[in-house]
Amino acid sequence: MKHAETTLITLALEKILRENTDPDHYILMPQIQAMLEEEGIRADRRTIYKSFENMRSYGMEIVYRQRYGYYMEHRFSEAEALFLLESIRQSPSISEAESRRLEETVLSSMSFEQRKLLSSKANVSAKAPNDTLEVTELLLRAIGRNSIVSFCYFDHDASGKIRYRRNRKPYTLLPCAVVSEGGRFYCVFYSDAHKGFSNYRIDKMDQVTITEETAGAPAFSLENHLRSSFQMYTGEPATVTARFDQSMGQHVFDRFGSGVIITKSDDEGFTASIPTAITPTLISWILNFEDQITVLNPPELVDSLNRLADNVIRKYKKEPREGELK
Repeated sequence: MKHAETTLITLALEKILRENTDPDHYILMPQIQAMLEEEGIRADRRTIYKSFENMRSYGMEIVYRQRYGYYMEHRFSEAEALFLLESIRQSPSISEAESRRLEETVLSSMSFEQRKLLSSKANVSAKAPNDTLEVTELLLRAIGRNSIVSFCYFDHDASGKIRYRRNRKPYTLLPCAVVSEGGRFYCVFYSDAHKGFSNYRIDKMDQVTITEETAGAPAFSLENHLRSSFQMYTGEPATVTARFDQSMGQHVFDRFGSGVIITKSDDEGFTASIPTAITPTLISWILNFEDQITVLNPPELVDSLNRLADNVIRKYKKEPREGELK
């Protein structure tokens, strides 16, 4: 048999096994030969066995079970594929078209029966309006080249319309890393003018181009940068010490991970020191838990919380009605 014919049989077998088999669905040799014939390919058992050997030598796991037949191990298990698919469906950073394309890429590596189990009729999350994957590919390419990137950056107003910052004047910055937070993707840029790093949401970047200008990579540690950020808002690095209710244990470790240092614990609560950054999002996170968190240090964070409390009281304090005691 010619090499081209052997290659064609091997490719056809890979497709048959990938689409029709999984750990719960086997296929017998007569069925394999019948499916090959439907593709216009005639092959005896010896040729098919040889193709299986070739496939195994290239890392494909073809499993045979007596009386059941054959199946091929897929790139992802059902659980792994589900995690990938749900990450795609839940991500607000990618567009509807990108989401569908990525889902199909994952599903195409699974059997028909697995696809039925994993398919979803609707995306769970609202999607980005632009092609985030294309922008991300550009940014990663620029990072590899140490190239300056030009882009416009926008927000949405109350009516949902796009409003560009700086009157649509492009930013020209050096990208250093791409990171994710809360299902969204951000690029960490370095500004030579400000001698510092800042985070920009990739799904809010528009007209992104790689310029011909390059720059020497600044001393940058992603780990240190993330310590100076909270939910991708950058601020001054600080160690926050607070008293937490015992019910807050899981929340604290989910949010801050292994950087938490417990200094005191009893039946009612615990005191912890957390390396983070003082940002509006940190303050929002603290207020979300009301009396379950009492900040002890640093003083500037305590002052910020007091100012915020005074402003809230002043804004929402009800004036006594006529005849009511003040």
